[in-house]
Amino acid sequence: MPQASWSAAADGSYWIDVAIGGQELLALIDLGMVDHRQLIGGSVEPDFFDQLKKANAFSQTLIDRRLDAGGGVTVRESGLTILQLLDPISRQPIGPPASLFVSRGFPMVPHRVGVPFFHALTGCRVIWDLDKRTWFVEYP
Repeated sequence: MPQASWSAAADGSYWIDVAIGGQELLALIDLGMVDHRQLIGGSVEPDFFDQLKKANAFSQTLIDRRLDAGGGVTVRESGLTILQLLDPISRQPIGPPASLFVSRGFPMVPHRVGVPFFHALTGCRVIWDLDKRTWFVEYP
């Protein structure tokens, strides 16, 4: 199977190349970003979210209301779009496209992809080489 790889940043974080709503970007792998419904696959900066919305990149939107740790209500908008890995060298799409919601994140919080995105990569295999600090994806 062909594969693509990314190396860890100096701080140990992993950033991967993805297309969200047809727009290329670097996204932080955030394994703590878990949606119990398996709907939310990523979070993007507010300006980027607004650009996607203006470009009609969302086929559906939702408004989530959740209680935060302090007991207050947090409201967050999400839009259904296509997320896909990009080869970091050729910039071509790799692996299957994933139809997931992307939430409007918070200012100064980087673009992120979470566990539901990786669950949608059917037929792919993720390999972490912790000694070499490298993350690989084998794809069909």
